[in-house]
Amino acid sequence: MKKLIAAALIVCATIAVVAVAIVRHVNNTQDALWCHDHGYAHYATKDGFCVGAGGKLFKVREVCRPQTANRVPALETRLD
Repeated sequence: MKKLIAAALIVCATIAVVAVAIVRHVNNTQDALWCHDHGYAHYATKDGFCVGAGGKLFKVREVCRPQTANRVPALETRLD
């Protein structure tokens, strides 16, 4: 019984490690695409920065973020 529990724990730990690795890889790939779409080199660091010209670092998704906090919502009009 102890061997079965040990094997189950090893399998669960392996699945968790693989899932975390996949999520981190996908996030880094999305960051690299965002950097490329916004004119930076096709490269993103592991901590969420784009590398620009001359090695200047820009935080991913914070360079040209529109201000939405002070935006007034549009009034809805019904046409019935």
